Amino acid sequence: MAIPVASFGTKAEFAEAISQGLLPEFDGKFVHVALNAEAALSELPVIASGDLATPPASGLGTNATADAGARKAPKAIIFAGNLPEADIKGVQDGVAAVAPGVKSIIITKEDIMGAGVAGPPNPVVIAKILKDKLIAADL
Repeated sequence: MAIPVASFGTKAEFAEAISQGLLPEFDGKFVHVALNAEAALSELPVIASGDLATPPASGLGTNATADAGARKAPKAIIFAGNLPEADIKGVQDGVAAVAPGVKSIIITKEDIMGAGVAGPPNPVVIAKILKDKLIAADL
């Protein structure tokens, strides 16, 4: 069974491409995608707690179109490398307060450069880095 993962980043097209690169170990689409800090801070702690009544404001992820009973709470939340530390920390703190078992996986610019990518970020490379990080986190 694929492991449900949520995402907080600013680019919808990256979320779609990266989520496909996480197959087959992780859900082929993120279960929930937040594209800005306001949505991430208000939505991710709630879904991490198991309250799946509200679909993502972004309209992205499997929870966006699934019936409420079929939605999934994430086991991990992926944070994009271009996010302010304060936004990441705010979401992490909110999630930890209600679902301490949900893992935070952060991709950094250093991770991407360490993979040999010198130009614009490549979703295929990012997916590989994230997959390795998710596996290392025992997910």
